[in-house]
Amino acid sequence: MTAAERFILIGCLLQGALSREWAIWMPQSIEALSGSCVLIPCRFEIPSQYDKHLVAGAKGRWKKGGIYSGKTVFDSSKTQSENSIQGNMTGDLLKKSCTTILNNVPSGASDEYYFTLEFPKELKWSFVSGVQINVQDSPPKPKLTPVKVEVTEGSSVSLSCSAAAPCPTLPPTLTWTPRLSDSEDQLQENQDQTKSVSSVLTFTASHLHHGQKITCTALYKVQQGDTQKTSGARAERGEWAIWMPQSIEALSGSCVLIPCRFQLKTEWESELIKPAKGIWKKGGMHIEKTVFDSSKTQSENSIQGSMTGDLLKKSCTTILNNVPSNGSDKYYFRLECPNTLKWNFDTSVKINVE
Repeated sequence: MTAAERFILIGCLLQGALSREWAIWMPQSIEALSGSCVLIPCRFEIPSQYDKHLVAGAKGRWKKGGIYSGKTVFDSSKTQSENSIQGNMTGDLLKKSCTTILNNVPSGASDEYYFTLEFPKELKWSFVSGVQINVQDSPPKPKLTPVKVEVTEGSSVSLSCSAAAPCPTLPPTLTWTPRLSDSEDQLQENQDQTKSVSSVLTFTASHLHHGQKITCTALYKVQQGDTQKTSGARAERGEWAIWMPQSIEALSGSCVLIPCRFQLKTEWESELIKPAKGIWKKGGMHIEKTVFDSSKTQSENSIQGSMTGDLLKKSCTTILNNVPSNGSDKYYFRLECPNTLKWNFDTSVKINVE
């Protein structure tokens, strides 16, 4: 909560305690992702003489652009199709909660939003304080702390990663690379009642971790067309797509984990059948050398490994073992099924072997 927000809140609380005036509490600003939903935490107070009018049938409206001149984009008494921005008022107006979720927020919707309370007997009040909603086309980057850590071998290390969750029904998924231990995402409420997701990675430091780069990636799934966006990649539903880290640091002679998942073009979904196999190629998408084939034995692959992901569930996560010192290069993934489904994904992961 910012200092300005605390000041407004304290001022309104004092005023409300003395005379129960019109007051509203919500964040000063909220960051939203286009095509996704956004939660607006909101509660209000009214003068005591109006309590008797706050009965069943009360409704709330959100206006965009101004208190009086703004355009109504959401009315809790109307159907989804009647509102220009669909949503749900999750708060109970009779308990003075105006918390609302707006769905499929368009990219051009950045503006100030104001709340109007309407009583059943043609009484209404437009609150003068609004919330600035900033709609972005790209997801926000997660925050990783600490940025740099110095430890001794054998000591316990804890890293924390957090990412904003403007749409609580579709919170981001956090992925650690490399995955040094199990971690669990937790949805939590911030001081201003917005949401965020956090994850803690804890492991025991060894000489193998010296100088190692650890990354945290936030994957956001949005509502519009079931699009998926990440802070490093973006793909539309129905198209070929693959998600994996842009780069991974590996130690020569050791193993390296490649977190990986993919998406098929809609008409190819039924072709993903057993025995599907995954192939990793080194050097280029078309001019390259196959280093790992999940259908072959360890001795037949130039780099041994195992595909830990389930291809039928669109997971291509792979562990490559005994990575050679000259193994630094771009690695591309190819999917093959015992039919016409054979596809080279054009996004690569850069593995830097030290």
